[in-house]
Amino acid sequence: MFSLARARFFCFLLLAISFLFLNLSLRNRIQELKIFFLYLASPSSSLATKIFLHGENLSKNFLLQLHLHEENRKLKEKLKEYIHLETLSKEILEENKRLRVILRFKERRKYNFLTGQVLARDTQNWYNSIIIDKGSLAGIKKDLPVIVLEEDQEGLLGRISEVFPTTSKVLLLTDSLSAVVGYAPRSEVDGIVEGQDRKELCFKYIFPEADLKEGDLIVTSGTGGIFPAGIPIGEIVKIEEKKNAPYKEAILIPWIKFSHLREVLVITE
Repeated sequence: MFSLARARFFCFLLLAISFLFLNLSLRNRIQELKIFFLYLASPSSSLATKIFLHGENLSKNFLLQLHLHEENRKLKEKLKEYIHLETLSKEILEENKRLRVILRFKERRKYNFLTGQVLARDTQNWYNSIIIDKGSLAGIKKDLPVIVLEEDQEGLLGRISEVFPTTSKVLLLTDSLSAVVGYAPRSEVDGIVEGQDRKELCFKYIFPEADLKEGDLIVTSGTGGIFPAGIPIGEIVKIEEKKNAPYKEAILIPWIKFSHLREVLVITE
């Protein structure tokens, strides 16, 4: 008799659990059936009541877990939206700041220019070239100088190397194919600034007796017919001299940050 009661208990315990996984919309319709079968199969009405109450508790816990899971999912989605909006807001503020700098520069400009947005950059050759969103249809021509503004001060970026109808390729100052005549205003020394396919630039063909020192600013000399005079190129961080060499060299850090290019100015006149 005892084993029969246990068998009934486990059998209808499984039956009660199975009811939990039925469609929740049917719960009201099958509630009376659950009570009826449990009452018939249980050794006593108290056992049936306990089983039913336990099943009700399991059902409530299950529904609570579903509710908490759904709430958690909604909160995560809202958090993602807030993070996206915050990031977008920061980007808009930074862009507005850069555009205000360009407008201020335009008011005191020394030359005419077109503003371009950087569209692409070769990740394999980071210091070689970029693509901008202005081309021949906007009046861009080959070899036009390109500058960037850093806190209201322009700095040399490079020159236009290829032109397409709606885009152009800019050869960066840091490319090994790039060469610009540089000038040190403090000591009135000329030389050639060449790219090295990395962040640093090299100021070459300087006479050994030339008065150069770390911290000197190097700007464009204006000779060569491409770059206007006086555009900052970089700052001397190291001077290299070799015995019996006809020239000495200086290592420059570019005036602008090549790692964070967004808007550029193409000098048209």
